[in-house]
Amino acid sequence: MSGSPYGAGFNVSSGGGNQNITGSYTEGARLKLLCNPMTGNSNPYSRLNASCFALPSVGSIGLESGVNYLTGPGINNWDLSLLKEFAVKARVHFQFRVDAFNVWNYTQFSGINATLNAPDLTGACTNSH
Repeated sequence: MSGSPYGAGFNVSSGGGNQNITGSYTEGARLKLLCNPMTGNSNPYSRLNASCFALPSVGSIGLESGVNYLTGPGINNWDLSLLKEFAVKARVHFQFRVDAFNVWNYTQFSGINATLNAPDLTGACTNSH
């Protein structure tokens, strides 16, 4: 199954929040998307390339990028059932059944670290761990 859509967020260490960027308590600022941010790495802490993002401009209303423009990791889940039915008499049947869930024991990450850090409103974004 393919992954769920999500968007990257950001944290500014010097206290630059939504009101400092958009001028509003309710309107959230969105990061500018400069290139394809997916690294192809399977590590959930380094799947995004931070250099592909830029902080929103002060006074922005958050239209630099779309909403939920990234796709999270998919799910690889195999369930298995084995069944054998035995006839004891014409109307009496006996059934032997074995069920196994997530047979190959794949790790299923529910999401990735999508919060980028910046020292101030003019700084570059970095991945957070």
